[in-house]
Amino acid sequence: GRVVASSSEKRTEGLINSIAVASTIQVEDSVWIAGRGQGAPSSLPGGSSVAHTAAIRVIVGDNPIQSEQEAATLISQLQSQRMFYARNGRYATAGDRESMLAVLDRAVAELSSRLGGSNKPETACDPR
Repeated sequence: GRVVASSSEKRTEGLINSIAVASTIQVEDSVWIAGRGQGAPSSLPGGSSVAHTAAIRVIVGDNPIQSEQEAATLISQLQSQRMFYARNGRYATAGDRESMLAVLDRAVAELSSRLGGSNKPETACDPR
Protein backbone atom coordinates (compact mmCIF):
# COMPACT_ATOMS: atom_id res chain seq x y z
CA GLY A 1 0.00 0.00 0.00
CA ARG A 2 0.90 3.63 -0.09
CA VAL A 3 0.30 6.57 2.23
CA VAL A 4 -2.42 8.87 0.88
CA ALA A 5 -2.76 11.19 3.89
CA SER A 6 -0.92 11.82 7.14
CA SER A 7 -1.11 14.09 10.17
CA SER A 8 1.08 14.93 13.13
CA GLU A 9 -1.54 17.01 14.95
CA LYS A 10 -2.30 15.20 18.19
CA ARG A 11 -5.13 15.83 20.64
CA THR A 12 -4.84 14.56 24.22
CA GLU A 13 -7.71 13.94 26.64
CA GLY A 14 -6.42 12.51 29.89
CA LEU A 15 -4.40 9.44 28.93
CA ILE A 16 -5.98 9.17 25.47
CA ASN A 17 -4.17 10.55 22.44
CA SER A 18 -6.00 10.91 19.15
CA ILE A 19 -5.24 12.08 15.65
CA ALA A 20 -7.84 12.93 13.01
CA VAL A 21 -7.01 12.72 9.33
CA ALA A 22 -9.40 13.91 6.63
CA SER A 23 -8.61 13.36 2.99
CA THR A 24 -10.38 12.94 -0.31
CA ILE A 25 -8.90 10.39 -2.66
CA GLN A 26 -9.96 9.30 -6.12
CA VAL A 27 -10.49 5.55 -6.34
CA GLU A 28 -10.72 4.10 -9.83
CA ASP A 29 -10.37 0.41 -8.99
CA SER A 30 -11.68 -1.59 -6.04
CA VAL A 31 -9.23 -1.30 -3.14
CA TRP A 32 -8.58 -1.92 0.56
CA ILE A 33 -8.17 1.15 2.79
CA ALA A 34 -6.88 1.16 6.37
CA GLY A 35 -5.57 3.64 8.91
CA ARG A 36 -2.41 3.20 10.95
CA GLY A 37 -0.83 5.26 13.69
CA GLN A 38 2.46 5.07 15.53
CA GLY A 39 3.31 6.78 18.77
CA ALA A 40 6.54 8.38 19.82
CA PRO A 41 9.48 6.12 20.68
CA SER A 42 9.10 4.63 24.14
CA SER A 43 10.42 1.96 26.45
CA LEU A 44 7.55 -0.37 25.51
CA PRO A 45 8.43 -3.69 23.88
CA GLY A 46 8.77 -2.93 20.18
CA GLY A 47 9.90 0.64 20.81
CA SER A 48 6.62 2.53 20.38
CA SER A 49 2.88 2.18 20.63
CA VAL A 50 0.90 1.44 17.48
CA ALA A 51 -2.74 1.44 16.49
CA HIS A 52 -4.55 0.49 13.31
CA THR A 53 -7.99 0.05 11.87
CA ALA A 54 -9.33 -2.99 10.16
CA ALA A 55 -9.09 -2.94 6.39
CA ILE A 56 -12.16 -1.53 4.66
CA ARG A 57 -13.12 -2.75 1.21
CA VAL A 58 -14.08 -0.10 -1.32
CA ILE A 59 -15.81 -1.70 -4.30
CA VAL A 60 -16.00 0.27 -7.54
CA GLY A 61 -18.94 -0.77 -9.71
CA ASP A 62 -19.30 -4.52 -9.97
CA ASN A 63 -15.54 -5.09 -9.73
CA PRO A 64 -14.65 -6.82 -6.47
CA ILE A 65 -11.08 -7.03 -5.27
CA GLN A 66 -9.82 -10.20 -6.88
CA SER A 67 -6.09 -10.33 -6.21
CA GLU A 68 -5.63 -13.71 -4.58
CA GLN A 69 -1.97 -12.90 -3.91
CA GLU A 70 -2.82 -9.69 -2.04
CA ALA A 71 -5.65 -11.40 -0.17
CA ALA A 72 -3.30 -14.21 0.88
CA THR A 73 -0.78 -11.59 2.04
CA LEU A 74 -3.49 -9.85 4.08
CA ILE A 75 -4.57 -13.15 5.64
CA SER A 76 -0.96 -13.84 6.61
CA GLN A 77 -0.60 -10.34 8.11
CA LEU A 78 -3.82 -10.72 10.08
CA GLN A 79 -2.66 -14.09 11.42
CA SER A 80 0.70 -12.58 12.42
CA GLN A 81 -1.04 -9.65 14.11
CA ARG A 82 -3.28 -12.07 15.98
CA MET A 83 -0.28 -13.98 17.30
CA PHE A 84 1.43 -10.71 18.27
CA TYR A 85 -1.64 -9.42 20.15
CA ALA A 86 -2.23 -12.80 21.78
CA ARG A 87 1.33 -12.75 23.13
CA ASN A 88 1.94 -9.05 23.75
CA GLY A 89 -1.41 -7.26 23.96
CA ARG A 90 -2.44 -5.59 27.19
CA TYR A 91 -6.14 -5.82 27.92
CA ALA A 92 -8.33 -4.55 30.74
CA THR A 93 -10.04 -7.94 31.06
CA ALA A 94 -9.73 -11.46 29.69
CA GLY A 95 -13.03 -10.82 27.90
CA ASP A 96 -11.54 -7.80 26.12
CA ARG A 97 -8.63 -9.96 25.00
CA GLU A 98 -10.92 -12.68 23.67
CA SER A 99 -13.09 -10.10 21.88
CA MET A 100 -10.07 -8.56 20.15
CA LEU A 101 -8.69 -11.92 19.05
CA ALA A 102 -12.14 -12.98 17.84
CA VAL A 103 -12.28 -9.91 15.56
CA LEU A 104 -9.05 -11.01 13.89
CA ASP A 105 -10.31 -14.60 13.66
CA ARG A 106 -13.52 -13.44 11.97
CA ALA A 107 -11.56 -11.26 9.53
CA VAL A 108 -9.36 -14.20 8.49
CA ALA A 109 -12.35 -16.53 8.20
CA GLU A 110 -14.35 -14.06 6.12
CA LEU A 111 -11.49 -13.26 3.76
CA SER A 112 -10.65 -16.96 3.43
CA SER A 113 -14.26 -17.80 2.59
CA ARG A 114 -14.31 -15.13 -0.11
CA LEU A 115 -11.25 -16.75 -1.66
CA GLY A 116 -12.75 -20.22 -1.29
CA GLY A 117 -9.70 -21.13 0.75
CA SER A 118 -9.10 -22.85 4.02
CA ASN A 119 -6.85 -20.35 5.82
CA LYS A 120 -8.15 -21.01 9.29
CA PRO A 121 -7.28 -18.58 12.10
CA GLU A 122 -4.11 -19.74 13.81
CA THR A 123 -5.49 -20.38 17.28
CA ALA A 124 -3.29 -23.37 18.04
CA CYS A 125 -0.40 -20.97 18.71
CA ASP A 126 -2.48 -18.82 21.05
CA PRO A 127 -0.23 -18.35 24.11
CA ARG A 128 -2.03 -17.33 27.25
